[in-house]
Order: sequence, then structure tokens, then C-alpha cells
Amino acid sequence: MVFNRTGQLASENPCQIVGFAMDPQEKWTLLTGLSLAEEGKNIRGDLQLNSLDADKSQPLQGHCGCFGEAYIHGPDHKSILFAFVERKATESTGRIVLTEISKKIPKYTLVNISIQSIDRCSS
Repeated sequence: MVFNRTGQLASENPCQIVGFAMDPQEKWTLLTGLSLAEEGKNIRGDLQLNSLDADKSQPLQGHCGCFGEAYIHGPDHKSILFAFVERKATESTGRIVLTEISKKIPKYTLVNISIQSIDRCSS
């Protein structure tokens, strides 16, 4: 398993890699990094979601994420789920995103849920 770091997680950008995760079927990976933003006043979180089968990646703004499996559509199909806390640098609140990243199967709609309003802590 090899993939290139892209976007804010690219090696030429000053960030600290703080996490790596892989889904139970070993088809997806997640790389998590932190960097300073706004002249050191805030911490920026960046995620890189990678599909090993498709050899593609997607950058996301957030601080953490994880994979899981669940029988959403019935007992014959175990879905791969990806959840992460999205927090864009330009917004003061974040949201939890839960999405199904399994291959689409006939007669079922892939799950995609978003929960808004994680307030930013201030001191």
C-alpha cells in the first residue's frame, strides 16, 4: 500500500502527521495531519481519504476520522462506513459526517448523513 500525500498534507507543507487508519477490508486509508493556521492562532486539521482500488484520494478539512462496518441494507451486505469531523478553516462550527463508501449495490441508496453545529471552543 503506497499513496502520495497531497494538498495540505504534501511533504512540502509544514504539517504534522498525527494519524493513519485503514478500513477493515483494506480498501481505504485515511491520513490525518495538523498545522498552524492564521499566523499560529488556530490549528488546521486536514484529512486525506484514499481509495486503494481506484488509486484516488480526496482531501478533506477536519480533525479526525474513522472507518466502520454495519449491516445497513439487510443481513446479506456489510457496508463500509467512513465518519469524520469536518471543520473548514473559514467556519466557526463543524459537523459530523457519516457516509457509506461501499460499492453501490442495486436497489439501495448509499447512506450519507451530516450533523451540523459542533461549536468551536473559545478561551
